[in-house]
Amino acid sequence: KVFGVSNITKMLLELPPTQRQDCVDSLAYEADARVQDPIYGIVGAVSLLQQQVIQLNAQLQMASTEIQRLRSEIVPKCGGVASSVAEAGGGQGGGEQLQTPLPA
Repeated sequence: KVFGVSNITKMLLELPPTQRQDCVDSLAYEADARVQDPIYGIVGAVSLLQQQVIQLNAQLQMASTEIQRLRSEIVPKCGGVASSVAEAGGGQGGGEQLQTPLPA
């Protein structure tokens, strides 16, 4: 209903047979998005997802910065003990990482 049978038929006949199923899947997804959002369709969904990626990247950057800040506060308080234990293999298992609890 969204694209019209003749348009879809024409489009599918112009494609190699190996790409037709992907085209049908894509058209079905686009039609569903158009029904959900008649104005923006799939573009609206893509735009929303791009904004979410931007926001999540900003949150990730803030969390990484906070982790670095906390690590820089913890290491001087430990007097180098944590780094020497980690370099020695972390204890019995050999490949384990030392996990220092973060202050509240």
